[in-house]
Order: sequence, then C-alpha cells, then structure tokens
Amino acid sequence: MNLDSLIQNWRNRPFYEQVVLGLITLFAAMLFVYFLLIGPSAGHYKDAENNLRSAEREAQAIADAVQQVNRLRGQEQLLLPSNEGELRSWFANSAREAQINLTGFLLPSTKYIEIHVEEVASATLFNWLDQLTTSHGLLINKASLNPIGESGFLNADIRLELQ
Repeated sequence: MNLDSLIQNWRNRPFYEQVVLGLITLFAAMLFVYFLLIGPSAGHYKDAENNLRSAEREAQAIADAVQQVNRLRGQEQLLLPSNEGELRSWFANSAREAQINLTGFLLPSTKYIEIHVEEVASATLFNWLDQLTTSHGLLINKASLNPIGESGFLNADIRLELQ
C-alpha cells in the first residue's frame, strides 16, 4: 500500500469513523509522549528531589558535627590547671615557649592572676597575650606597660581574669 491509497481510504470513511480514529490516534500519541518522555522525567525529578533531601540531611549532620567539635575544642582549650602550683608551672612554661621572662606571678584570688614580665619585645608580649585570650579564655583585666627607652622592649605588670 502506498500513501495515495491510504489517503483515499481515509477520505472514503464516514465522518464519525474519522473522528473516532482521530481520537484513538491522539490518545495513542499522548500515551506515547507520557510513557516515553514525561514518565521518565518525573521519575528522575523524584530521584533528584530525594537525593537533594538526603544531601541536605548529610550537610546538616556535618554542620552539627563541626559545631560540636568546635564546642569541644573550646571546652578543651579553656581547661587550665586548678591549683596554684600547676598554674604557676603552666604559665612559666607558656612564657618560656614564647621567649618571655616571667619574673613575677601572684594568684590573689581564684578569679585573677597577676604577672610581671621584664625586658620583653612588645610584639612578643602582645602575641603571647593574644594566644592566652583567644585559646585559653583569659581576659586582660589591667595592664601597666613601661617602655625601656627606644628599644621596643618593655616591662609589664598584667592582671589576667580567669573565665
């Protein structure tokens, strides 16, 4: 059968048959489009949505874990020795590591530490104090800095507040 005979056959059919065959063809075309295009696309969309939800849950779990680790790190860093002898030793070691000559150490109360340093470079002292405040939670309550000439060195009396 060639195309001309098909067209002639179509024209010879009654109008109601043409309408019914047209509707059947349209319905078959819609099924074809749905099952070959829309159905798989909808399935992929649902899979992508499930993957997104899973990724969001994993990202939230990671963010929670990071917060918990940071909180634990902060708690670990705030731990200082509890008795005066250990605290004195800890400060002496910390100052020695920072190349600071710690010449005086007083613990007038459980809230404050008073230290005296001599002939220290100002940058070295400020870096050490920054380390104490940021990583150990100590606050500078009072400081008296006395420069030694024009050398950039100074003597200091510092009162640190324990948190």
